[in-house]
Amino acid sequence: MNCGRVRLSQPESDSRRFTPARWLAFFGCLVALYELITWGRWLAAGPVQITQYRDTAQAAWTVAKFYELAILLVSIGLAIKLVRDCRRAGRLTFDAQLLLGGVAALFWDPFGNFVQPAFFYNSDWLNLNTWTGSAPGVINPDASRMPEPVFIMLVYPFGLLAFAMITNAIMRAIQRARPSWSSVRILVLGAVAAAVCGMGLEAPMFLLHLWALPGAPRTLALFGNGQRYPAVEYLTTGMVFAGWAAVRYFKDDAGLTFTERGVGRFGRLFAIVGWCSSLLIVLQLIVTFFAFHAAPYPASYPRDLVNGLCNVGSTQHTRYGPCPGSPGFRMPVSS
Repeated sequence: MNCGRVRLSQPESDSRRFTPARWLAFFGCLVALYELITWGRWLAAGPVQITQYRDTAQAAWTVAKFYELAILLVSIGLAIKLVRDCRRAGRLTFDAQLLLGGVAALFWDPFGNFVQPAFFYNSDWLNLNTWTGSAPGVINPDASRMPEPVFIMLVYPFGLLAFAMITNAIMRAIQRARPSWSSVRILVLGAVAAAVCGMGLEAPMFLLHLWALPGAPRTLALFGNGQRYPAVEYLTTGMVFAGWAAVRYFKDDAGLTFTERGVGRFGRLFAIVGWCSSLLIVLQLIVTFFAFHAAPYPASYPRDLVNGLCNVGSTQHTRYGPCPGSPGFRMPVSS
């Protein structure tokens, strides 16, 4: 078996039935419509940078600038490569499609706060306020108050593609060393490699309070309570990284991924949008479920991490009121 190739027969009836790619393309169209409505409202309202509690004297500020420079260089390098690849192929390559899928997936990144504030980003990042509050059906009345880092806006399209490339290189090395291994075994080891990559990215962020997920349970969390890196985060992030790597790696004898089979050019693009978005939607549904059972948020959280999203520690008298898990917490509802 060729590296990353999966033998699949294409039934003649594929042209007349809904294949997985067609279901994903249909879902991708719905996702794109919802995203366009939300982003349109957000732009019309005028995005602003969240800087009220920014603290440029702490180490987190310096580390954030390092990460911002690193992702900028990665993004420029990948953008040049993708443009060259597309020009050479005379079409939108799969990696270019995956990058656009990453843009669509970025939309769902702040939706852990759709119902209540469960996730925090530090305002030391170069940022804009999130678009969640502009989404139809939003419950959290202060959902757009969280800063969305420009770093994250580049991580989804460029960073996740880079991590998929790294993971695929590991998967190819494993398959060369163990050619008799099944695709399932390669996928499992690839998922482990992807999860390790995700933890390598996120662990410093939790330790330095560059972001936090206080709405997740403490069970199996890494580090101390004030910097806890919850299992909900590293397991679901591993799922997302593995999903990117898997769809890029496994192809049939025609060189097509499962998001490309049985659909046309535009269908392929919407199918990858549907696939990438579905991974993030599942992640946020898990986060939202556990947030309903949140333990008290760490009182040691600095103000530039909480950014007035709710009352905890030194952050008090917010518009939202007490953070979830606090005594007497009652969820405000958007009017």
